[in-house]
Amino acid sequence: MDIVVVSDVEVCNLAFNGRLAELQDKIAQITRQLNTTDQDGKVALHYAIEAVVMEQIDIDVCENIVEFLLDRGANPNVTDRNGQTPLMLAVWTGMQKVVSLLVDHFSFLIGDHLNIVDSDGRSALIYAVKTYSPDPQIVAALVHLSHTCRLNRPLTRRDVLLRDNDGRTALSYAAEPRCPIEIGLMILDFYLIPVCLITCGPSC
Repeated sequence: MDIVVVSDVEVCNLAFNGRLAELQDKIAQITRQLNTTDQDGKVALHYAIEAVVMEQIDIDVCENIVEFLLDRGANPNVTDRNGQTPLMLAVWTGMQKVVSLLVDHFSFLIGDHLNIVDSDGRSALIYAVKTYSPDPQIVAALVHLSHTCRLNRPLTRRDVLLRDNDGRTALSYAAEPRCPIEIGLMILDFYLIPVCLITCGPSC
């Protein structure tokens, strides 16, 4: 079967086409291609996730590819030309296991992973709440990631007041009727705890 070419980077094409064995061989030869960006600023992680959306590969194939790429050292924080990370794509499309794999990988990295925003000013958490069918498990994973990141740096108002280009926060999206109440409560907790700490300090 012919390979569908979507990128000028070979490993990106292999990931998009679900060619795991060939991808493993290529990465073994040229490790640096793990994080090589293409003409759209994307890496293999982006394409593995997009391939499911485009119905090019099945979700289980995507999960195996994502797990392999992360194990070999793929950087999950790479942003494409629209500022989107692989985590944002996985969140928006409701890929629970892929989100879990990415979040587990983030737990080993120091950085402000949750507050990376795209060209629309939206973070992964905002996308998790804004999507058409918000998933409580995905939101819970992101909230957990946020708490982990906060262990490595002081809290800031950006953590709780991040607004997209429409001036909206994750909390405002969570307040919409389509959003399950358990998600609203999780987001509310996500907001109130750091606001209390910022305002009153540890004795709050």
